[in-house]
Amino acid sequence: MKAFSTLEIMEVSVPPHVRHAMLNDDIVEARAYQLEAVDEALSSSMLLVMPTAAGKTAVIWMMISEKLAKGGRGIMIAPTVGLVEQHIRSMRDVLKLEDEIISITGQIPPSKRSGKWTEARLI
Repeated sequence: MKAFSTLEIMEVSVPPHVRHAMLNDDIVEARAYQLEAVDEALSSSMLLVMPTAAGKTAVIWMMISEKLAKGGRGIMIAPTVGLVEQHIRSMRDVLKLEDEIISITGQIPPSKRSGKWTEARLI
């Protein structure tokens, strides 16, 4: 018997990913409960409550992608500047909108905020 013989019978299982015109490929895993949440959120008003690390952000990415694909715009609100910056980084990695994603925080004077609303599709 050769060493590591079990490696020969193991299969690599790659989870399916969501394909969408506004999402970069192979980033967002297609989990059934998240897809159900997206469908529900797109058809009605809802509050999404899920445990930590259950994929709430992925649900938001999918919802935003669908709205943007239909010519809409999106706004994501976060309670801290640090979290805003984290979301901006992740959205630039996930969404096909590099230059159309901006952040507006309290660190930007009100006089400079007004023009930003028209510059971006996602704030």
